[in-house]
Amino acid sequence: MSNVVAIVQPCALMSVAEQKYVLAEYAKDAGVTIDRFVGEDDILRPESPCFEMLVQSISTGSTSHIMLLDGIAADLPQVLFDKCKVSGGRVHLVDSHKGLRLAG
Repeated sequence: MSNVVAIVQPCALMSVAEQKYVLAEYAKDAGVTIDRFVGEDDILRPESPCFEMLVQSISTGSTSHIMLLDGIAADLPQVLFDKCKVSGGRVHLVDSHKGLRLAG
């Protein structure tokens, strides 16, 4: 798997640091490398520059895999997932409950 972006978000579920740890462990178990983390500073909104850059990266194929906890997926704009699907990318939703036990 190449061009992997992991999305983390400030939330009540778990801290950004814990999310990074859980996603890194998931990636390691899957035998992949996360190329970069996005969203650690603020909630990703469609009007934010970071969000626009991420959608553009997906549209051009520079990002082909997105990894995030399933617990934060519902809070992200649907256009992100739609762009990924249309561009042939893949979204990896990591189980938040397993992550909470791992980060525990």
